[in-house]
Amino acid sequence: MLARRVVGVLDRQWLLAELPDPRPLVRLGDIVPADPADERVELLVAMLRTLRWRVLTRAALCRQRVSALESWSVRRQLADIELGWLLDGDG
Repeated sequence: MLARRVVGVLDRQWLLAELPDPRPLVRLGDIVPADPADERVELLVAMLRTLRWRVLTRAALCRQRVSALESWSVRRQLADIELGWLLDGDG
């Protein structure tokens, strides 16, 4: 559930960033946890299994989770670019 909420918060923040100012405040009750099958949730669950996350501060844990998602996003974008090259025959 922790990983699902993290993805839900980040999705909500992304959505609100797309809106013009002033942006509404985000309340915990407004956050919809991501689907358990979301690949980002699976990534965070795998990351949490490798950490002793309960001993981290909230800020450190947030940095770890956001960093893991950023790395995943970059790898995914690169894979999409390479796939595009292969499909176009330019690779």
